Amino acid sequence: MRLACVALALLGCGARTVEPLANSSHARSLLPADHTDCTATGWCRFTNQPPIDIANLYVTDRAVFAVGSLGTVDVEPATAAVARWDGEDWKIWRLEGSVLLSIDGRGNHDLWATGRKTRVYHLTGEDWEAVGELQIYDPAKLAVSAGDVFVAFGGGILRRDGDQWRPVLMPAASGEQTIYDLSADDQGGAYAIVKPDSDEARPYRWNAQRATFEPFDGARDIYRISARGPRDVAIVGNAGLRRWDGARWTDVPYQVPIGQSAIVHRGSELVVLGGLDDKRSGVAFVGAAGTVVDELPDDCEALAAGPDRSLWVASCKTNHLWFRAR
Repeated sequence: MRLACVALALLGCGARTVEPLANSSHARSLLPADHTDCTATGWCRFTNQPPIDIANLYVTDRAVFAVGSLGTVDVEPATAAVARWDGEDWKIWRLEGSVLLSIDGRGNHDLWATGRKTRVYHLTGEDWEAVGELQIYDPAKLAVSAGDVFVAFGGGILRRDGDQWRPVLMPAASGEQTIYDLSADDQGGAYAIVKPDSDEARPYRWNAQRATFEPFDGARDIYRISARGPRDVAIVGNAGLRRWDGARWTDVPYQVPIGQSAIVHRGSELVVLGGLDDKRSGVAFVGAAGTVVDELPDDCEALAAGPDRSLWVASCKTNHLWFRAR
């Protein structure tokens, strides 16, 4: 079993939503000419696979970033790694630690990554550097908003404050808890799905004035969250799919037989990735015209949307990377 898959069952593979660009020649150049196994709905498997075990993805207008590990638990000690596809080739960074599970950021040269048995890393320019003395042992997830970096692990959330990591108070959560998911927007907003041991999972949102995450009215028994802005937040789970418009939550028709590994915004459209069975995945496109589900012949867990509306998914079991141009 791949190291990344063990932790992803809990944390999922949500990804930053990137707003579409009107003209993005950089983004179009990322789509590889070397691909195969294209489906009738336009998904193609990338034959030039990244030389790491993929756990998560992040897409900018100039690059596709994959985080994970080099080596597997059963073969050799794993090493945390980042791979970057620039449209022509992969570049690999080997980092201290076991595996990277989460990546988020703002643009091509301000990215953050962390995982399990590793550090929190920041990409500035061409180098990844460990930030602070924080050591991550439990599976971790991070989210980057305008001016803030949040890291969730071990049932709590830390926030980067100057040159230190400080714990964030969550006054409404008592006892042991699990952080299922984190998401942030480009306007300073941050959101979390918190599961107390004695209750169902529910959404929380960052209150900058009080420096806490507070309960955010919404459905319980949910697992994934995606934020486009303070007036467009989506949550999905066993309770269904709901969307926040800045004033109220609205139930979104969503009758598809897939799980919820990840959810992202693609403009005004929602895209949900989940498993149809242990060998197939479904990608649900939820928009004004209803829901359309594409089937992929692979068990995929990671999902990312590019600025050019391209979609990228990956499987941490087969290590296949799939993309769809539009």
